[in-house]
Amino acid sequence: MTETTDSRPGEMGCERCRAPYLELLAASYNDADRQPLHQLLVDSCVAQHPGGGDPRSVRRLSICLMTLCMVVESDADPRLGPRLHRRMVAYGGFRPLEPQPSAKSLHSRLSAADVVAAGDTREYGELLTAWGSEMWDAWSDHHARIREWIDRALN
Repeated sequence: MTETTDSRPGEMGCERCRAPYLELLAASYNDADRQPLHQLLVDSCVAQHPGGGDPRSVRRLSICLMTLCMVVESDADPRLGPRLHRRMVAYGGFRPLEPQPSAKSLHSRLSAADVVAAGDTREYGELLTAWGSEMWDAWSDHHARIREWIDRALN
């Protein structure tokens, strides 16, 4: 995993979300049926827990929102995420997205706790896709800017 999709628990998530997220990560790494959606898992969590305004957090959030956009709006394959992230990092023109959605707004939506309750791989994929869509929608004030970053970074 690259720096841009870092999933260390000390940097990711609130206390309520951390344990379910770590459980989902373990399943993603150990279940071949869940592995193709791994990037969507990481991107959704980062979008829900954007971190601070330091350059590393800004870059991580920006890149994860870019891949969420591509998955949600263009049906991009989440398995391409790491390759796309490497290209996006090279762009480097990221700025903080202000104002950010409030933590209350972000946590009123689906979360890792909802996805971890999935009964089978199909339900897991549906819940994870819904979570990603909700996180993308939560950042709607910044969709135009994120799409510009995609155009500049990948074209």
